[in-house]
Amino acid sequence: MHELSIVRTLLREVELIAAAELGDVVEIHLGCGELSGYEPECLRTAFAQLQGPGRLEYARLVIHPIPLAAVCEQCSGEFEPADFRRACPQCGSPHTHFARGTELWLESIVLDETRKATVP
Repeated sequence: MHELSIVRTLLREVELIAAAELGDVVEIHLGCGELSGYEPECLRTAFAQLQGPGRLEYARLVIHPIPLAAVCEQCSGEFEPADFRRACPQCGSPHTHFARGTELWLESIVLDETRKATVP
């Protein structure tokens, strides 16, 4: 499950940010593309397994789905590929590329500066 390694890295980075900001993490918001290669439920499971005491102890992982979108290189039209067909529905061109829906990214972190973690 490659979600474990990505969540482990994510939690390390979030912990560094929380320590620098001197707050406990309340929420971690991720954007997860439809074709990112990551399953939201597997990300949640990995998060639950790796979440430990300290600044992340009470954090909640919030995953926002990013729908798949493509752009036509010929007419510049943007469309949502149906059944993963990538031909442009406006002009029929097969020359398209994905504009959204393949990424996994950290959108935001919500901190509670009033509750200080006991772990340095």
